Amino acid sequence: MQLPIELKFIRQGAVFYMVDRRLSSTEPHYFIVLNRDPYGDKLLLLAVASSQVEKVRARRKRKSLPPETVVEISPSDYQDFKVDSCVNCNTVFTKSLVELADQWKRKEIRGQADLGDTILQQLITGIMASPMIPEEEKKLVSDC
Repeated sequence: MQLPIELKFIRQGAVFYMVDRRLSSTEPHYFIVLNRDPYGDKLLLLAVASSQVEKVRARRKRKSLPPETVVEISPSDYQDFKVDSCVNCNTVFTKSLVELADQWKRKEIRGQADLGDTILQQLITGIMASPMIPEEEKKLVSDC
């Protein structure tokens, strides 16, 4: 597979800003790569950030999901965020590396700064704690 040079070194915690048709919003969102070995896995697992923090919190409570499955991130935690945001670790998106590369070539994706280790570890903890994420996907995120 011929990848653009910018994607050859993709790693856990990489962030991309893009539109995804599976979201109800047509606005771009920040997607975070969760895979330990994104280049070696068949599918990328992507978490999406939302600025609708209260709605995501309420949904988590309504579904009685563990509190650590919603990770809140402020602009002081991650330099590319302009507003308080959160990641719902009970939902992940999948995308093949080929599909990501095609979107990159069409300039539909913008690379962002990688997440810091602290927030990345909170996301991994949230994914592992989620009863909604299948075990085979959890194995792609953490070797625990």
